[in-house]
Amino acid sequence: MLNYAVYLKLQQEAAGLSSLTQYLKKSPGQFAENAEKFLSELQALADAQLLPISSDIAIALQKIISFDGREKETGARYNARKERDKHAVSCLEDLQEKLRTYLDKYSKIFDESADVCRGIAAQIETFGPGTLSGPNAVDVCMETARREEVFKPYYAHVLGVLGFVNMRAVFDSVLPQIIYKRR
Repeated sequence: MLNYAVYLKLQQEAAGLSSLTQYLKKSPGQFAENAEKFLSELQALADAQLLPISSDIAIALQKIISFDGREKETGARYNARKERDKHAVSCLEDLQEKLRTYLDKYSKIFDESADVCRGIAAQIETFGPGTLSGPNAVDVCMETARREEVFKPYYAHVLGVLGFVNMRAVFDSVLPQIIYKRR
């Protein structure tokens, strides 16, 4: 099971692909250069977490680095840097699809588990206002869900699907949506 924090970081990084678009309007070659930097950082993250998507990232990076800018041109003026940018775009498109497929496996699991955790937290806060306020709100929420008979089946299901660490992270991410902070 993918760690929830790593999942969120990968989603954030995948969304960062759009920031590269601005380099297509600048001087030729800038897009490919920045795509290399982006993929190097993404690969470092994937390697550090031992993610299977790391090899796909490495292949895309290698394709961009090794492209010499020479493709068959007929007629129009030839610009090796523009060709390299076009090649980098196609490599990133392929990688984006692979990354999306990889993340989609976990997206449904985390989204459904977040809905269950949100429901548990909402019921705890509704029937005991202020119960989930304070620095240890996640611990209180998880302990209440584990102890109370009404929540046990949901708690056990989410624990079985996510594991303890991911379940704690999901509870931590949904509690700010439930808790009303009085000032």
